[in-house]
Amino acid sequence: MKILFLGYDDTQTALINFLQDDGCVVTHIGNMTQDNIYLKHMMRTHDITISFGYRYIIPQSLLQQATCKSINLHISYLPFNKGAHPNFWAFHDNTPH
Repeated sequence: MKILFLGYDDTQTALINFLQDDGCVVTHIGNMTQDNIYLKHMMRTHDITISFGYRYIIPQSLLQQATCKSINLHISYLPFNKGAHPNFWAFHDNTPH
């Protein structure tokens, strides 16, 4: 299975190594760029896209044009504490976490 992994790298999450150990081919795109034309191409050449720690919102139009399924992982208890540093905001705002 070909997986497009957006966001955290293998030093920030063990998920990438876990997927590779399971035989998946993982292509990693970090948070350095938000090139939607490149993402559109990549989302058409992979089986699944996993977004975990990716700092950009992927436009709905791009998701609709993709030929692969997409999963967004988020470390907060949504819809609370969206965005950057959700753990900090959970304690600061005393919201569910």
